[in-house]
Amino acid sequence: MMEKQLADGLILRSLRAGGDPLRAQLPEFYDQVFAGENEPDHGLLAAWAQDLVSGDHPTVTADDIWCVVDPAQDDRIVSALLLIPQVWRYEDVAFGVGRPEIVATHPDYRRRGLVRALMTVAHERSESLGHLVQGITGIPHYYRQFGYTMAVELDLRVLLPFTALPKLPEGETPQYTLRPATLSDVSSLSAWDAFLAQTSLLTAVRAPDVWRYEIDGKRAVSIAAREILIIVDQRGQGVGYVIVRNFPARQNMAVFTYVVGPNSSYLATFHDVARGLQAYAEAHYADQMPLALAFEAAMHPSALTLAHRLMGAWQRPQPYAWYLRVPNLPRFMQTIAPVLERRLKNSGAHNYTGEIAISFYNLKGLRLRFADGRLAEVREENVEWEKAQAWFPWHLFLNIVFGFQSADEISEFLTEAVAGGKATVLLDALFPKRWSALYGLV
Repeated sequence: MMEKQLADGLILRSLRAGGDPLRAQLPEFYDQVFAGENEPDHGLLAAWAQDLVSGDHPTVTADDIWCVVDPAQDDRIVSALLLIPQVWRYEDVAFGVGRPEIVATHPDYRRRGLVRALMTVAHERSESLGHLVQGITGIPHYYRQFGYTMAVELDLRVLLPFTALPKLPEGETPQYTLRPATLSDVSSLSAWDAFLAQTSLLTAVRAPDVWRYEIDGKRAVSIAAREILIIVDQRGQGVGYVIVRNFPARQNMAVFTYVVGPNSSYLATFHDVARGLQAYAEAHYADQMPLALAFEAAMHPSALTLAHRLMGAWQRPQPYAWYLRVPNLPRFMQTIAPVLERRLKNSGAHNYTGEIAISFYNLKGLRLRFADGRLAEVREENVEWEKAQAWFPWHLFLNIVFGFQSADEISEFLTEAVAGGKATVLLDALFPKRWSALYGLV
């Protein structure tokens, strides 16, 4: 059980330490804070919090939820956040991730360092669980102060009005239809995800108990509630899945991810899937019928291309991004070493022997040493400016590691981000730009 005294008599307390009184109070706290900020979905956020504190979530425990309480106000919650443990893949290498979520502070208690105190304990908890990365989705810029950088595409990518969908030719039947997922689909869902991971840089790994929770474990009124629809061919065989929000939001139907396995393709399924989603919306959204499908970034580029090339579709020029934090970069590099060594093979740095020193200016830099194409050593150290081969301020090197931008692209808008010839060849080989189909666990 965790409890910590803060300034002004406030106490930071885990849900394990606070027990049922905190469990009962926390959803109401979130509802009040977000309602006060005119957040239209405040009730849905409170329902999500109820799911997370219930003890039924497959990865969140009472040790992953923290509140700051004010004893002078009958232990009223004044600030809170929680951690959602999960597993992601970097190509085929799995690693643990901690996702801080639902960060909120009562207006009367802001600017007292409460979120910093909560983030500190969340990071400590995440690292104690063996997580190599923390990831959060949040407001612009704010989480950079805690060591995060925006490094993987997130949220809306393509908006496709239903009026832009070509109608099925008269007399034809669809080659593919949609049906709700059941618990018997769990093994297929995992297999389709594994197939997607073969071509994506980052993907989330969902264990069977996580898939079961995704299918029927959430409150229907939670902002995290989803409908998983199986894509079925004319023989009745599932070939993939699509995940949508089970209620309309801002006149759009959110399509969070769209995955097709080895027995079909995006080219073959796209139009039937889009028309099937329109039929689903007509059947389930009643008088709140949305106007468009909102395809998010966590899917194969082919699906996004097929969506935005239809007449009337709109593509977001610069999508939003996940904030990512890697507290121990050498450890992460050693973990993904099999991927890095595979990339070096037959590249312009094939069988490379030598090292690259990267300066992060006012932060500790990184030195990577290779022997015959193998990553022999990774050290975090103070790299002297004149002895480095590449220079990246803040945490922008992570944008390269996670395939979001190349070194040259960062240099185009930030002149102090520089890589020499050898460093550019190595960085481009080790960390090529790559799309990610990252649909994280909530």
